Amino acid sequence: MYRLTDDEGAVAIVVAIFAVGLIGMAAFALDTGAMYQERRELQNGADASALAIAEDCLITPVGCTFGAADATADAYGDSNADDGASTVDELLLDPIGQSVTVRLQTEDAAGGSVLAPIFGQVLGFDGATVAAEAKAVWGYAGAKWTVPLIISDCEWFDPLRPAIQDGPPFASDPWLFVFHQGNQGRTCDHSNSGFDLPGGFGWLDANSSCQALFTTGSVKTGIDPGSSPSNSCTPEHIRNAILNKPSSLPYYSAKSSVGNQGSYEVSALGGFWITGYNFGGSFKEPSTNPPCSGTTRCIEGYFIDYTSSDGDPGGPDRGSSIVKLIP
Repeated sequence: MYRLTDDEGAVAIVVAIFAVGLIGMAAFALDTGAMYQERRELQNGADASALAIAEDCLITPVGCTFGAADATADAYGDSNADDGASTVDELLLDPIGQSVTVRLQTEDAAGGSVLAPIFGQVLGFDGATVAAEAKAVWGYAGAKWTVPLIISDCEWFDPLRPAIQDGPPFASDPWLFVFHQGNQGRTCDHSNSGFDLPGGFGWLDANSSCQALFTTGSVKTGIDPGSSPSNSCTPEHIRNAILNKPSSLPYYSAKSSVGNQGSYEVSALGGFWITGYNFGGSFKEPSTNPPCSGTTRCIEGYFIDYTSSDGDPGGPDRGSSIVKLIP
């Protein structure tokens, strides 16, 4: 009777099985990680491409062409890839609807679109095409959350109003808004014969964070007594939101009644750089030398071009624009 003691063949089989398993796990970990990294780079490139094209189309509508957009997408896609290569798989440009969709995908050294695996080829996996897509919209602001302060259309259409500027340093003197009055001798002086809209500015109801949603064409409710901010607003709220920084504020094209029974029709959102104000009490900046004093309530600042991603497009041009990614 013989006992089998030579198990070398069995060990070799077990080792081979475990080796295949280890290679499979390595392939899964490394190749999946590589694909994830590739997609992240492509997504960064697609996002950057869509935003750059949208901003170009906003600034220069006549240059909003497929050729220009394709070149931008290709450049931003490549610059966001670690290997410096990606390809534009799809580009949908809608200058009328003011939107662009960019889809980028893998590009290998030979110009192909397959991301080669590191270990997966051992198991028969030849790689896959990785892609990412982004969509951006642009246009003049049509809806936005901001402080509950509203400016008269009369100020915008005043022939003496200085031109819109890009920001500091400013080339003109600041413009002064006086609460529902305008300045004497200017178009928005409310004493002018036939004047049908008060100049200056007014205050509206706000939420607990001193914010209100303004949408072009909507009607907003005023507050009483009206010359001071809403009770939900603190000096810090106002200062942090509008002082010495770019901001968007609404305009009104119609006003009815006053106080809590009053209302304003929102006509647009405009870009402003406010350098000082006096709303009474602690609501004044600079605190020691505001642009007006006593019982006068005023705002001083500049009309500017201001582009942000906060809000939605759809309004007329008053210097406040939106460029943003959307799902």
